[in-house]
Amino acid sequence: MPKSKRKVVEEKIDGLVTLISSISAKSAAREVQSATNADSATSLAASTCTTLSPTARQDVVAKGILTTDEAKQLLADFAAASEEFSPVLLPPEASLDYLRLERPCLFLAILTACARDHLQARLEVEFRKMLADRVIVNAEKNLDLLQGLLVYLTWNHLYFNPAKEQIYQLSQMATTMAAELKLPPDDLIKDILIQQRGTFNKNGQYYFIIEKMRTFVACYYIDSCISLAMRKPTHFKYCRTVADCCILLPYVSLTASDEILSCFVQLQGLAEEVDQLFQYNNIRWLEVVDYMHIQVMMNKFKEKLDELLKSFPPEAKANSGIAFASAEKGLGANNVINYEVVLSNGTIVNANETENEDLFWAMKLPSTNYGIVTRFDMRTYPSSAIWGAVNVYPFTPTLASELYAQSEKWGHDDTNRDNMVSIAMMRNKGMSLALAVQVNEAGIAHDPLTSDTPIMHLETTGSTYKVVREVVDSALAATTRTRWHTITTKIDTEYFMDIFEKSESIMKPHDDRENILWSIAVQHFQKSCINAAKESPIFNALGQGKDDLVNIHIRMEWANPDDDAALEEAAYELGTLAETEARKRGILNNFIYLNYADGNQPVYERSVTPGDMEKMREIKKAYDPAGIFDSLWRGGYKLPVERANMSQADADDKHDEL
Repeated sequence: MPKSKRKVVEEKIDGLVTLISSISAKSAAREVQSATNADSATSLAASTCTTLSPTARQDVVAKGILTTDEAKQLLADFAAASEEFSPVLLPPEASLDYLRLERPCLFLAILTACARDHLQARLEVEFRKMLADRVIVNAEKNLDLLQGLLVYLTWNHLYFNPAKEQIYQLSQMATTMAAELKLPPDDLIKDILIQQRGTFNKNGQYYFIIEKMRTFVACYYIDSCISLAMRKPTHFKYCRTVADCCILLPYVSLTASDEILSCFVQLQGLAEEVDQLFQYNNIRWLEVVDYMHIQVMMNKFKEKLDELLKSFPPEAKANSGIAFASAEKGLGANNVINYEVVLSNGTIVNANETENEDLFWAMKLPSTNYGIVTRFDMRTYPSSAIWGAVNVYPFTPTLASELYAQSEKWGHDDTNRDNMVSIAMMRNKGMSLALAVQVNEAGIAHDPLTSDTPIMHLETTGSTYKVVREVVDSALAATTRTRWHTITTKIDTEYFMDIFEKSESIMKPHDDRENILWSIAVQHFQKSCINAAKESPIFNALGQGKDDLVNIHIRMEWANPDDDAALEEAAYELGTLAETEARKRGILNNFIYLNYADGNQPVYERSVTPGDMEKMREIKKAYDPAGIFDSLWRGGYKLPVERANMSQADADDKHDEL
């Protein structure tokens, strides 16, 4: 007589309990866990890892690479970092001794991810050696190795080495190992999880099944992220099993972060669907598909994205992020609280408000003059959500005037802390266009700045400033060659309009050049933003926050190297025109924003007052007395020197620009 479904499930549970009990007995003999956490630790011991003593394995603690106290601190750092995302979650009862015995690969991966500097580099080599020994030499496959791989891949950017880059290969190794381990758990076992959720609390079997399910989902997410980013194939696609686990995990798990993981995975599934439809690797497909087809597909994906976001809990929308807060917090450099700098004599120092304070001030505008920054720590600000949108319109003088007026209104509003507006006029393939970017730091969608119908509309919501980059990059086609120029002026709508009109006469003769795109963008330096830069060399040059200013960013892009000379000359002509007109109208500010500057623009002469320049020179003499970075570090913007004190040969060899 065939067995009933219930009988089959009971037998599976009995077999699993027997397995857990057997391994638990072995673990108890080692006295790794205390009586108070025996049940939970049993779940962690249920992988089929063959355990050895720390001395036999000669792990990094036994080798003396780091102490037990250092290892405990790194584990604590990992626990804190895992609050936002981690493929592996460590329960509180997972002690240092337990991890060294039962999860040596995971243990080493965690230490590698959380260590810094030379220790991190050494631990990364140790991890690779362990992986090679256990996977290649000993042909092992178990949950410890898989979880260690996932942690290593998640934080790979911290110890990335282009010469030894293997993240795609290792992600595929993780995928095949998950298949060999037959993850996730059997569907019938998952049914039992739901039915007996209330009675399984603090039961080792319950935790172990959830751990395997979480590892399976994380494996998909990491593999998919890496494969899509590197435009490489993978056999691990978003499927019904992954979707089911995403639904089940938040329901049966006792960890809030599993709900966040499920949200990440669902978004990645949508990204995978977009990739499959648009066939990014198939250039011919992109050439034949028409604009209307693309727009229809984009609208469908936007609807799917909106539905996904609506279903997400508030915790997912508030996950991590740094606010688009320049209006109140100043520029990015104003929020750096410490620089780690290699000086010209080879010493490594920290520069902050209490240590090397003079260097800390100069490092707000350092370029290639003071030292090589190997690390910097920043002050960050939480943001629950950021909304961003870009609209592209056919250019008309009336429309441009309306957009600039809205931008000017925002630029003078010192009470506004949530919104950002940027306007750009551009010409692409013979067509003049107007582009309006809007951002709201509170995640609130806003109406467009004009009632005109856009020819392109892109909108998204996220938790970091990337929403700004994503919507703008989506509207602008990527090219291979570029030239920038920048000036700073007071806000003046009439000037903005006149400059674009005069620029068109310069650029229209170049309309037929391959993939040419040029734009004039207006980005605001409000008084509040300037005042946040008080402890910076640029504060006085910006007028000490007495006026609301704008950065005029002239950007030209093209594809054909044969056009370099003509278009570089045109870019220079555009920049000269914009600056000459601003000076005539009395609205020019001397400040040159280094990030957007052309290589020939005198950044330091214009962005720092004479008094502050003398201070920067004195700091330069103190930290690079021999001028090593002047002679050996080419590129960047160099501090101008008093040429009256130089020989003609030295003056000819001195580079103050790129």
